[in-house]
Amino acid sequence: MSAMSDLISRQDAIDAMKKYEELESNNFTDTSPIGMMTVATIANCIEEIVNLPSAEPERKKGKWIEEDLSGYFTPGGNSIYHCSECGHTEGPWPHPRLTNFCPNCGAEMEKTK
Repeated sequence: MSAMSDLISRQDAIDAMKKYEELESNNFTDTSPIGMMTVATIANCIEEIVNLPSAEPERKKGKWIEEDLSGYFTPGGNSIYHCSECGHTEGPWPHPRLTNFCPNCGAEMEKTK
């Protein structure tokens, strides 16, 4: 197996297995034990594919929470922003780097104005 995994569609893998399941069940119309075992094995493989975990885990969702510092001496800006997931802080400066992802925890951030 290579170091880099290939991402494939789960449904494409299931569809490919179902083709073989249909071919095998058509080849063994006499319900021979070998034919039935082959079809059952393919059905088990399909079930395993269905139950495999996703290759890409669900990403955390967060948002930038603004903290107004206008009552404090803050050269360069009046606000700092915290990630709602991990508390990472951006700012203060005139243009905080409010990215689409938190640079600390990787949470996908809600769109900001």
